Amino acid sequence: MLMFIMMLTYQLMNEQRKAYRDAERTFLQTEQVLTENQAELIKIKDEYTQRCFHAAETVSRIIDRDPDALDSLDELKKIAAEVDVDEIHIFDREGKIFSGTEPQYYGYTMDSGEQMSFFKPMLEDKSLMLVQDITENTAETKLMQYSAVWSDSGEFIVQIGMNPVNVLKVTEKNELSYIFSLFRVNPNVSYYAIDIESGLIAGSNRLEFVGNACSDVGFRFEDIENSPKGFYGKINGQYSFCFFQKIGSNYIGRVIAVDYLYESLPSSMLLTLVCLFIISFILVISVTRYMNKYVVEKIQDVIQKLKSIAEGNLEERVDARDSLEFQELSRYINQMVQSLLTMNEMEQMVNETLRTALRATDPEKSLRVMLESSGRVLNGERAYIFEKNRLGGDDNTYEWVAEGVAPEKDHLQNLPPEICGVWYRQFHENKNMVFENIEDMKEEDPLQYENLKKQNIVSIAVVPLYDDAKVIGFYGVDNPPVNTLLSWQWALSGKATAQRSCNLSWLRRRR
Repeated sequence: MLMFIMMLTYQLMNEQRKAYRDAERTFLQTEQVLTENQAELIKIKDEYTQRCFHAAETVSRIIDRDPDALDSLDELKKIAAEVDVDEIHIFDREGKIFSGTEPQYYGYTMDSGEQMSFFKPMLEDKSLMLVQDITENTAETKLMQYSAVWSDSGEFIVQIGMNPVNVLKVTEKNELSYIFSLFRVNPNVSYYAIDIESGLIAGSNRLEFVGNACSDVGFRFEDIENSPKGFYGKINGQYSFCFFQKIGSNYIGRVIAVDYLYESLPSSMLLTLVCLFIISFILVISVTRYMNKYVVEKIQDVIQKLKSIAEGNLEERVDARDSLEFQELSRYINQMVQSLLTMNEMEQMVNETLRTALRATDPEKSLRVMLESSGRVLNGERAYIFEKNRLGGDDNTYEWVAEGVAPEKDHLQNLPPEICGVWYRQFHENKNMVFENIEDMKEEDPLQYENLKKQNIVSIAVVPLYDDAKVIGFYGVDNPPVNTLLSWQWALSGKATAQRSCNLSWLRRRR
């Protein structure tokens, strides 16, 4: 049952991921089309602006050559047709229209409206050539683009108007509803563009909803803003899964009916269930046979060997090789037994060292003997004792170094308390400090790390020294081999450490 639920969850998530990838492709296509159309629109607008300038200059030159055309409406319309412009307006030096192809505008001035006042600066500067952005003709509510230049004679201003048909066609291609109409028709998939500022539907392949608030369709604006991986909602009365992405000033969304999104799920889950049943049946039979033949008997054999080891027979070894797992188990058990033997040997060596040190009549000599012995046992480069001084700092009071290793004792006197502060906090919790690589302490104990780094220390083992349960210092070994450090770690903790610490504190009191 759990497996079935997991497979169902996986299938649901997989369908959502597929839908999300499809939506991402749609968003990418939309963004590419918008970018390409915008570039085309800018190019067309620039070309159209230049055309307006050239048309105005051409009309001006024609009229300069034939001034009588100013008094002939038919002649002006003929010039407009030849130059391919829709309107010609002639302004006098005061900015009043006195001629042109549109008599209904005669008498208008550059103060007659905002649209015409755009060209008013030309009355002060005859070098100006102005072209107006595409705008709606105030009188006739149609889109026009106007351009104006002074005549060569400086007696009048020629203004031409052109209907920007090509520009409007490219602008229409930038409409989101037009772009959505280019996508593959699927009644179960809808596309929406939601204006970020107003929350209104700026475009859709469902044209009847354009201009409505997104909430009228069923969208919650907070879901659109905060759910980039998709969300469920009842859109147009149909339970749907929605993806939105911010593109420009809009959220572009792809909305898929849930029935369509998961239509293949029942059949695929039924097939999965049948396959799981068959696989489970085969696995049960196979595993049962394998367990009986290769596992049960071997486990019983291992149990018997472990009983023998538990009874104290440390010479016993486990040798099960029928499978890789049993070989690994045998190896780990044999390593454990060997570790027990090694620990036992180490404890005997430590105790022998302590007995030798305690028999010595000179406590100083006893400590040096113990340091040398323990340092050699652990294959370390240095063995030492640090003790707290009266000022609260730490002094390296005893040191043994291996052959060829430089002593550090003289450089390690009255260390500031903060350098070993982390260690002492651990000592008060009856913990030892063992590092296979001091890089492991770099983040948590940077002061001690720098102190050890200067001494060329790589690995280290440190245990506390006590005086009647009070930590009075610590004992350490530098740079023991990693394998030795792991093998002998037990000897630096627990019962052995407690015994050694007690004896060292007694020797300290004898000095």
